[in-house]
Amino acid sequence: MDWGLFLVNAQPPGKSSYQVLQDGLAYAVASEAMGFSTAWVLEHHFTRFGLVGSPLLYASHLLGRTTTLKVGTAIQVITLDHPIRLAEQVALLDNLSDGRLIFGFGRGYFLKDFVGFERDHEHTREVADEWLSIMRSAWDTGRCGAEGAHIRFPKVKVNPRPLTRPYPQLYTVGQADQTIEWAARRAIPLLHPFGLPTEHTTRVLRHYNNVAESSGHDPTSIPHVLTMLAGVSSDGAKVKDAVRRKIAWWETTGERATRLGSLLHGKRLGETASALSFEGPSVSERVAAYLSNSPVGTPQECVDKICATLEATGVRHIALAMEGVGEREEVIESLQRFREDVIPHVSEPQHA
Repeated sequence: MDWGLFLVNAQPPGKSSYQVLQDGLAYAVASEAMGFSTAWVLEHHFTRFGLVGSPLLYASHLLGRTTTLKVGTAIQVITLDHPIRLAEQVALLDNLSDGRLIFGFGRGYFLKDFVGFERDHEHTREVADEWLSIMRSAWDTGRCGAEGAHIRFPKVKVNPRPLTRPYPQLYTVGQADQTIEWAARRAIPLLHPFGLPTEHTTRVLRHYNNVAESSGHDPTSIPHVLTMLAGVSSDGAKVKDAVRRKIAWWETTGERATRLGSLLHGKRLGETASALSFEGPSVSERVAAYLSNSPVGTPQECVDKICATLEATGVRHIALAMEGVGEREEVIESLQRFREDVIPHVSEPQHA
C-alpha cells in the first residue's frame, strides 16, 4: 500500500490565507516524518474553496522543505497556461527535486477560471490533448513546435530536459466516459475524487481497465490513486461532527464558485447571467454522502471503510484529505492516529 496526503488549502471563516498555507506546509512536513509518501496540491482561483492558484509553485516550496516526500499537482489546469512554459516548469522542478514531482493535470472544470483568464472554455478537451502532445514532445526530444487548431509557434529548444525519463509520472482526473477513455488509451492513471460511492469508482475503473487492455496496456500496472476525506478519533461522533461542519462550508463555497463562472460570463457578454442556481443534490445531501463514503470516525470504522473500498476497487494508492478535522494540532494528531491505529490494520486488496 502507498499512503499520501491530499491538501485542499481552503480558507474557512476565521482563518487568514497565511494560516491556511502554513498549515498545509506543516501537514506535508509532518506526513513525511510519519512515513507518508506523497502530498497532492489542488488548484483553484477566485475563491476560498482553495487558495493555491499555482500548484507547481506551491509544490516547489513543499519539495524544498522535504527530502523524501513526492508532491503531485491535483490538478494543474493546463488549458489556462502556455504548453511550453508548463513543460519548462515541470522539467525544472523535476530536476530541482531529484525527481520527486508528480504532474497531475486536467482540462479544467470551473467556468470562472476560463472567463477570468480569458481562455476558451468550449474546446477544453481538444486544447488539453494538443497541449499534452506539445509538452511530451518537449520532454521527449528537447524540442517542440505547433501547427495545430488552437496554437501555432515555430520549433524551439526547450530546457532543461527532465531528470525523470521520459518525463515525470503523469496523472489526470475524469468522470466522463470520453475523458476516462482518453486516459485509458494512453495508460495515464486517474486521481479519483473523494466522497463518491465505491460503486461509482468501481464502474469508472472497470470502464478504464477495459479500454486500457484493448489498447494494449496492462491495467494491473497502472497506479491509480483514490483520494479520501478522512478523520480518526476515539470519539467517532466528535470527529464526524467536525468534518460535517467543515465539509458543509466547503460545499457551500463550491456552489458559490460555480455560480461565479456564470455571473462573470454574463458580465463579459453584457448580459445578466440566468444560470445561477446550482443543479443537483443539496448541500446537506452531499455532506451526508461524503460522510457515508469516507473513512471518518473511530479507528475500526476507518479500517472497515477503507478495506471495503480497496477490496472493491483493487487500488493500492490512497491520499487522505484531513483538513476537515479541525485546527492544525488536531489535524496532525488525527494523521498520527491514522498512521498508528488504522494503516497497520488495512489489508492489501486481493485483486487488481
